[in-house]
Amino acid sequence: MQLVKCKSIDLEVPATSEIVFEGELPTDSMEREGPFGEFTGFMAPEEIGPYFNVKCITHRKNPIYNSSSVQFPPSESTTLRYIGQEANLTRFLRQDAGVPVVEIAMHESCGVSPFIVIAIQKTHPSQAWQALNAVIAYFPATKFVIVVDDDVDPRNANSVNWAMSWRVQPDRDIRIVKGMIAELDPSLVPPTDHRTAYPTPSARRRS
Repeated sequence: MQLVKCKSIDLEVPATSEIVFEGELPTDSMEREGPFGEFTGFMAPEEIGPYFNVKCITHRKNPIYNSSSVQFPPSESTTLRYIGQEANLTRFLRQDAGVPVVEIAMHESCGVSPFIVIAIQKTHPSQAWQALNAVIAYFPATKFVIVVDDDVDPRNANSVNWAMSWRVQPDRDIRIVKGMIAELDPSLVPPTDHRTAYPTPSARRRS
């Protein structure tokens, strides 16, 4: 790869870069960020995070700048994310986990990764749990993962709801995994806990 020197710092960057931001990331201070709207359809809380001091910007002639607008789902950002994430998860389950996946649907209306439906061509009863466990390992921030047989359309909410109503026994077929990562989820108590199905701080103290 052809590299060129930066203008203001002693680093090299790809010569074909569209835009290069040069600067410093302080390690002795942070700044407030937010609150602002997020892909969940809710306002994210104010947080403290690192910041970048820009010293120089260089770019090609007529550079291409890629970005997307995060809005209430479904939106531009959820469309971009579900296309790529469905493909990545399908490859992972088929090639790495050995799950006979027919189709995966990450529902845009739910913000993509929090609600995943997987249709499989089951050859053994254990393959449903194999798929479920693999998904939460690959996507620790997901919230609901549903596995259906290949005669159910994972993109059709009515088809999924029918399967949930007549092919599921909650005590046998539903498992709650505690302590999973869940950022930006306003249903958490407190919202800054970042873990699903986990006791509140007061409950943890009592135990």
